[in-house]
Amino acid sequence: MELKQLKGQNSMSEQAEDRITNLPESLLHYVLSLLDIKEVARTSVLSKRWYCIWISVPTLDFRSLSDPFPSTPSRELSDRESIKFMDMVDRILHLHDMSSIQKLSLRWNYPLNESRVYLWISAAIRRNVEKLSLTLIQNASFSAPLSLCNCESLVTLKLDIYPFLYLPKYMSFPKLKHLKLSRVMFSDEYINGKLFSSCPVLENLTLETCEWLYIKKFCLSTPSLKVLEIWNLDYFGRNYGLGNCSFEIHAPLVSLTYWGDVPKEFVMSNFLTLAEVDVRFGFEDKWTGKKIDQGANLSKFLRALSHVKCVTISDRAIQVLSFTHDLKNNLPTFHNLTKLNVTLSATDYKALIALLESAPNLESVAFTALAPGEDHNASDDDGWGLHLISTRCLFLHLKSARFEEFSGHPSEFRWVELILKQAAALETITFLFPDSETDEKELMEKLTSLPRASASCVFNFP
Repeated sequence: MELKQLKGQNSMSEQAEDRITNLPESLLHYVLSLLDIKEVARTSVLSKRWYCIWISVPTLDFRSLSDPFPSTPSRELSDRESIKFMDMVDRILHLHDMSSIQKLSLRWNYPLNESRVYLWISAAIRRNVEKLSLTLIQNASFSAPLSLCNCESLVTLKLDIYPFLYLPKYMSFPKLKHLKLSRVMFSDEYINGKLFSSCPVLENLTLETCEWLYIKKFCLSTPSLKVLEIWNLDYFGRNYGLGNCSFEIHAPLVSLTYWGDVPKEFVMSNFLTLAEVDVRFGFEDKWTGKKIDQGANLSKFLRALSHVKCVTISDRAIQVLSFTHDLKNNLPTFHNLTKLNVTLSATDYKALIALLESAPNLESVAFTALAPGEDHNASDDDGWGLHLISTRCLFLHLKSARFEEFSGHPSEFRWVELILKQAAALETITFLFPDSETDEKELMEKLTSLPRASASCVFNFP
């Protein structure tokens, strides 16, 4: 009886295996693309068909499974692990057939032999790679090979190589749509002028933690560019060098994110298609004369964004804006702006009020309060009251307001009072309290007791 059951189970397992094995090759490739490359290689022993499947899998993902920034191991351990990793990559690329590779990802925490990395890149290019991602930590700066920077098949390219990446003087990517470059050292004006000119279909560009050395002008003139992200602030608010550089943008952008220092000059087309902007600056310069220049430059930048629909702006950007001479007359009217996200600071209310007055059709506003101790210029009494604000209604069309990290600081309450007093169309107002010993019940009672212009306004306390 037990023998018959065992035979039946074997028969069932064989049928189940046959059903999986007989699935279309494209589906099996997709399933394997979700697995670690070592697990993919092990499927080769299942059958002759599985061997053919695995050596033709179009997605090769080689990565360390540990923390991308681990504690420094012994030199011997890191060298031994890197050698094992490089041997594995060599072996798999050697066994892989000459069909196309759609995606190759390399992520490793310890230094690798640069020549071997070049060979892997060349192997992927010969197989018409479409997506390439390199995240490496090297002992020295890495120079991108010419073969990579003239690849005709690439659609997506991500390069993040520590400590720095150097690019050649000329790049040509006829099919590239998505490009992310981290830790690039821009140090040659010839590079600057030609770098993106041969990317005719580039739609998304991200520049992260890059440095611009001795460059007077950095120009992005790409007729297909839709999304531009520049992330040049570290966790401590330090910035990386566009402050001495003129920054030019000429592209039909839909979304712009700029986190960095204030460039020496903003030069850009009027973005008729721009829908979203997120701007955050580093620590402000202590030199008052430079502050004034930065404020004028930022107001010029905002004038080019007059058609934007959604703006996210940091408290430090508002502070820079406050140094603009005759700010109210130097801001455009943002007729299309319906959503504003801003970090609250107790000292920048005049510039923020000017910005709000320039957005007559605002429907949604979100304030994020600074954590205690972050506002270097704030005081308990910031010196402004509701009676000092323009009698013009700021929130004619406002439907929703949101306060994040609401701690009950007097300046926060003043903004709540202002909104409730003037926003007659307000439908919801939401408060998120910080994870601290804040007396949430007391705050909720105080907030809901405030007078409001909208009788139908709902208070949310998620």
